[in-house]
Parts: sequence; structure tokens; C-alpha cells
Amino acid sequence: MDKPKKNNTFHAMETNEKIEQLKDRHTLITIVIVAGIIITFIINLLMLLNCWSMIGYAQWEFGAFTHDPDIQEVYRTVFDVLLVQMLVVIVSTVFIMIFYAKLLSWKKWGFWGYAITSVVTTAAMIVMSSYITKAFSKIEVDVPNNNFIQIVWTLATIALLYAILQIKKNGVSCWEQLE
Repeated sequence: MDKPKKNNTFHAMETNEKIEQLKDRHTLITIVIVAGIIITFIINLLMLLNCWSMIGYAQWEFGAFTHDPDIQEVYRTVFDVLLVQMLVVIVSTVFIMIFYAKLLSWKKWGFWGYAITSVVTTAAMIVMSSYITKAFSKIEVDVPNNNFIQIVWTLATIALLYAILQIKKNGVSCWEQLE
């Protein structure tokens, strides 16, 4: 009689399951990633509300200059930039949530995706906010510039996430276990 053949697919799946079971992360890492998801959602929701309020503020401030077509053109452009900012916030929030989820699924590219998305989003927001600041200066309205805070916040969150992923459990860091 022929020996029954081993099902290599089943054996490979069983081996992968054992490897997945061996992976273990410190509880603090899971807490930080979940907190990152919540904080990202809250901050980006506040950014959306800020953009929305800036649209109203711009309408109020530029409304006094209805007789000047150049100023009205600046207002329309500010309005468009604020709408683009809102779109950037929404898209970056979705991507960052996906990358956090991938980190929870043991994917190293989740970290790199988070880092790249954060840097690109910060750069885009700085460019757009500098245009808005310049536009408001044409009607002598002071808009605070928080570019330095945005840059520091972005770099600090990336560094903090990387540092947290270095925490070891059973002698192995989470970073080493990411695929």
C-alpha cells in the first residue's frame, strides 16, 4: 500500500501559526499603538474643525473687502487651500490608521508608512499654512505660525514610536519581531 502523502500546505500553515504564537510584544507597546490611534483621530478631528472655522473666519475678514477684486481672489484661493488641507487631513488619518493596524499585525512597513505619511503630511500642511498666513497678511490680520511645533511634534512621535518598539519582552524587542 502507498503511504498517505503529507499535506505540505497544512504543515506550512501549522509552522506559520507556531511562529505567530511565539511573537510577543510588551503590553506597553500595544497600549501606545492604540493610544496613537485615538490621539491621531482626535488631533485630526480638531484640525478639521480648525480648517472649517478658518473658512468662516476668512469669509468674515475678507468680506469687508468686497470692492477689491484682488483681495476677493486671494479669499477664494484661501478657501480652496483650506478645503485641500481638510482633504489632506482626512487622507492622512486613514493612512495612519492603516499603518498603526499593520504594526499591530507585526508588519515593519507599518512603521515606515506611518513615518513617511507623517512627514509628507507635515510638509504639505506647512506649505499650505504659509500660503494662508501670507494671504491674511495682505489684509493686515495676524495668523499665528506653528510650523516649528508641527515639525517637532511629527519628529517626536516618530522617534517615540521607534523607541517604544525597541522595548523587549523575553529578551526580544518588538522591532526585531516585525516582518
